[in-house]
Amino acid sequence: MLAPFNWLNEFVNLPKELDQIETAFNELGFEVENINNEGVEIEVTPNRADMLSIIGIARELAIKFPSQTGVKNNQLPEFQTNSQSIKLEIETKDEVVNFGGLVIKNVKIAPSPDYIQKRLLACGLKPINNFVDLTNYLMLETGQPLHSFDLDSIKYQLKLRKSQEKEKIILLDDSLINLKNDLLVYESDNQIVDLIGVMGGKNSTTTNQTKNIFIQASIFNSDIIHLASKSSKVITPASYRYERGIDENMTQVTIAKFKIMIEENKWGSVEEIFYQDFNLPPKTKIKIDYKKVSRLIGTNFDYQFCVDALRSIGCQIIDNIVIPPSFRKDITIWQDLAEEIARIYGYNNLKVKVIDKPAKIIKNDHYWKKYQLKKYLTDLGFNEVLTYSFLSESETKIFNNNGNQLVSIKNPLSSEHHSLRNSLIPLLIKTALKNPWYSNIKLFEIGNVFYQDNEIEQLAILSYQKLNIDGEIKINPQDKNFSIFKIRKPFYVYEARLDNAFNLFKIKNKITLTELDLKPIKFKSFSKYYPTILDVSIVVNKNVTFEKIEFILHENIQSIFEIDLFDKFENKSFGENKISYAFHLIFDIQNINRINDAYQKTLVVLKNKFEAIIR
Repeated sequence: MLAPFNWLNEFVNLPKELDQIETAFNELGFEVENINNEGVEIEVTPNRADMLSIIGIARELAIKFPSQTGVKNNQLPEFQTNSQSIKLEIETKDEVVNFGGLVIKNVKIAPSPDYIQKRLLACGLKPINNFVDLTNYLMLETGQPLHSFDLDSIKYQLKLRKSQEKEKIILLDDSLINLKNDLLVYESDNQIVDLIGVMGGKNSTTTNQTKNIFIQASIFNSDIIHLASKSSKVITPASYRYERGIDENMTQVTIAKFKIMIEENKWGSVEEIFYQDFNLPPKTKIKIDYKKVSRLIGTNFDYQFCVDALRSIGCQIIDNIVIPPSFRKDITIWQDLAEEIARIYGYNNLKVKVIDKPAKIIKNDHYWKKYQLKKYLTDLGFNEVLTYSFLSESETKIFNNNGNQLVSIKNPLSSEHHSLRNSLIPLLIKTALKNPWYSNIKLFEIGNVFYQDNEIEQLAILSYQKLNIDGEIKINPQDKNFSIFKIRKPFYVYEARLDNAFNLFKIKNKITLTELDLKPIKFKSFSKYYPTILDVSIVVNKNVTFEKIEFILHENIQSIFEIDLFDKFENKSFGENKISYAFHLIFDIQNINRINDAYQKTLVVLKNKFEAIIR
């Protein structure tokens, strides 16, 4: 947010030393991105929408440089409830916080005064004409967005409604926007004239020929404005403020200031000024215990200091009840108030406090049991893995026997991330298949599985050896339910709720071993040679799948470690209904002289089982 000093000085008396101003911002928790003799630029976090205005920044600086702040001429005029000259129809009142505006006739379109133009340029906005500039000027000053309509272009009628799919609008910047459902728009004479909260339509804008103007100042549902800005890919100063929250008490003030400036500059005749509340948010009331604040921050705050600090940011205090100001949407709980007290006190002034006694450690039985279970399984030679929480649609169907409703991802990164996992086993299988060099792989994972109504912490185990656990499942390569995984040899899996696993393995506060009855671990020396890779190219009948070839070879020739298909080809020269497969055979044989025997045996199996022609 850019703020010229000559503008800020209308609301707060700032020192001339730039260092003092920068220090004040830093102590208040704001980062100064740039500062010079003309003004300052600060970074505003999303929760501090009140700092997106000159008045908001001045109000904050007044904490460090006390002075009379506020809006000049703040005595509000008398407002009508509705316009008498404009036919206004609001279909979606639930999405409107408040609604107001001015009707100005016989307007004089001209360049803005120099001071307005200079301030707009200093804040990064281009001057256009006096009315457009004044809407931008007051938005920067008060934080309340405004929009001007040519009354004759909209034929003195506006309907506020939700958009429908495939409707279109040409915005002020000449961009054509295809609207989605349920965005807020203004319609006039069956034409959309404004994408509310984002940008007006070109068919309702004020020009040098404009004679009569309607100025709208209202607040709408911030979520819908965010959706409109995102779907149209248009971000404006107005949408930026609407998304973060507008102070509902500033709407009438902004309308009143607009009226005053029109009349002072004699730019037209203000015929109507009206305002109506629809869905004002209730006041937030927070019960506070100042002793708890001191304990939380670690500093003994004086009661009067706490009260003064909260009042300095605009809070009302009635006994132990604090009512935050309407412009501080970020203050909702007593911890927020504690943070404000610490901020006003100064984070740098908080003293380091040495803990005078050891913290009380609360034993977490569930965590301890889980730790013991992990230790037990790793002692048995299992490796713990951590896998992603997403599965493909086909993988989720394998273990959805209980009929629980799955949790699908709205915008998955790929088909492999279609749903949140309902089982740990599919990704355990994938992990095992990605590590074919390990002949005796043993894995386990502890993690959550997800359903529409809840999530459950579970244990899953996978091993090529029989587990001898009630409930274990043997998965064979020919099992059709698991065909998507291309399993080469059988293995065993087990999955259960973690609490049930604790009982199964007798995991208590002190571990008691329960054997899984695995075969004794025997040392197997590593091969002294690199794996040998030989290529085979065959022609077989078209109904013979490569998966079937792979299964038969693994079943008949134990020395084949891996089979890797690298080419699949059809050609009329092979004959009718024939197909060619070319693949690598990877042998892990310590005796190099046996490789040729294994290769020749492979060719024999291919010829006998599939009538293969070796190319």
